[in-house]
Amino acid sequence: MTRLLELSARCAECAATYPGNFIIEPGTPPPFEWAHEPENTVCSCEPRWPKLMVMLRGQWYLGYPGTDGQLVVDGAAEGAFCDSCGARFLGDMVVDLNDRSHVEDPDET
Repeated sequence: MTRLLELSARCAECAATYPGNFIIEPGTPPPFEWAHEPENTVCSCEPRWPKLMVMLRGQWYLGYPGTDGQLVVDGAAEGAFCDSCGARFLGDMVVDLNDRSHVEDPDET
């Protein structure tokens, strides 16, 4: 039902979007007031967008703002966000599918 209604869930602490299906239990109170505010789209990190994350093909990847690369995706369409401050990224971004620097164990599959 959540997919049919195009609902999305996000972490209340870091604002990361939950990538899978979820269940809304009967009797759940409505979202907090801050959940109705526009999402933060300005990265507060310095330098900007240090951990720009995007999910592609069922895996999280590190991306970079811009169009200078082989795989360019629309950050807004793919739900890209800064893993450091939680800001959503709405522009074009480059993703290197071989870059595993964002995972704790780069050799994990």
